[in-house]
Amino acid sequence: MDPYLQLLRVNEWYKNITVVLGIVLALLVSPVSLNVGILLQIILGIVLVLVISSANYILNAVTDKEYDALHPLKKERPLPARKITVMRTTIFMVILLALSLSLSLLFLGKRVFAPLFLLFIAKYPRTTAPSSSMSAYLPNSVLFVSLQNLFNWEVY
Repeated sequence: MDPYLQLLRVNEWYKNITVVLGIVLALLVSPVSLNVGILLQIILGIVLVLVISSANYILNAVTDKEYDALHPLKKERPLPARKITVMRTTIFMVILLALSLSLSLLFLGKRVFAPLFLLFIAKYPRTTAPSSSMSAYLPNSVLFVSLQNLFNWEVY
């Protein structure tokens, strides 16, 4: 398999199902009527979250390559197996991040751009250090704020 495709970790994308559930919940409680334009924005938003997620997996691959090299299964991943360099991996991550953020800003506006960027930042502690109970809640909080901004919810 192509090392770039492996770095995306498409098989891990199912973990982002909470995004879809959040959108469904938002549509149920929002006065927004579903039309083609909204549906296209939702699909683009989900794709951009998946791209951001892949950028996080790539960041994890770079930071954990020494540990992954010692793991019986993870040692076959592109970086520990030396199928790709750290420089190319990092460039690929930056391209994905820039693509996702610029497309969100261009087509969905700053109300989605900022939470998407925060989603990348919020996942950073879980990518670079052992998980703590606090870092586990950050991505879900960012997603709530995203939905709140997208549908103009007011929280009192």
